[in-house]
Amino acid sequence: MVFLNIFILICNILLMAMLGKKTKVLQEINRENRLIQKNVQTLVEENSKLTNLILDELESKLAEARQVIEFFEQNTLVLPQKQEDSVPKKSKVLHSAEKPLATVEETPLKKSNNSPVDLLRMGMSIREIAEKLNMTQGEIALKLNLQEKMENYKYNAK
Repeated sequence: MVFLNIFILICNILLMAMLGKKTKVLQEINRENRLIQKNVQTLVEENSKLTNLILDELESKLAEARQVIEFFEQNTLVLPQKQEDSVPKKSKVLHSAEKPLATVEETPLKKSNNSPVDLLRMGMSIREIAEKLNMTQGEIALKLNLQEKMENYKYNAK
């Protein structure tokens, strides 16, 4: 019986030693966990500050772009409709006789709803414009790019 009590005492001492080691390991893990939480909180705060900074800068750029657009809308020159208006009436008759008659293919379509630029300004996507005009999306993108280049050329030529 004494032998059994000594054996149980030795087992209890071993279990206490193992429990002490596991407690130290658990405390170390807990400390590392708190450190990681602190680092994550710091990263979240820095990310929030950076996001706010980027948003502020984007808002200022957007406001600046709106001001530039407003400035150009107010300061763009309106070109005369046609140069023929400045030609005297007698020469208009001569010029009109020299012009060939327009064929059916040369008559321009109404630009009100058929221009990809107008449809884009109305808020339609390139896919919707392509479907409406029975064209491919690539053709629409090409026309929009060419129109933008032509407008830039006209603006730079002034």
